Amino acid sequence: MNLDATSLKRIKMFAEFLQQTKEVGIKPSFVTTPTENGDNITATAIINGEKQNVGILFWDVNALQERGLVDILDDDDLALGMNITDGMIEEAEHILTFANTELKKL
Repeated sequence: MNLDATSLKRIKMFAEFLQQTKEVGIKPSFVTTPTENGDNITATAIINGEKQNVGILFWDVNALQERGLVDILDDDDLALGMNITDGMIEEAEHILTFANTELKKL
């Protein structure tokens, strides 16, 4: 799946937000909105006293999964209570690097 500039900018904003929360020691809360094709994800955190929300769409998540930047969880992972956002927080720097690199190519 090819990513356009709008998707890459959305991915970049999402990764920057996750990285920022990680740096200040805040774990964001996540809300997933199911669609026919996958889940849209919204992350929320209070940073410097201000509530911030950032979202990513299912096709962005699918594109990151295709590139190995986001885990594809199997039934065992889900049974252990893991979710896709755990890996996104850990991989925020790699996701951000990817988005910046791809944006430069456009």
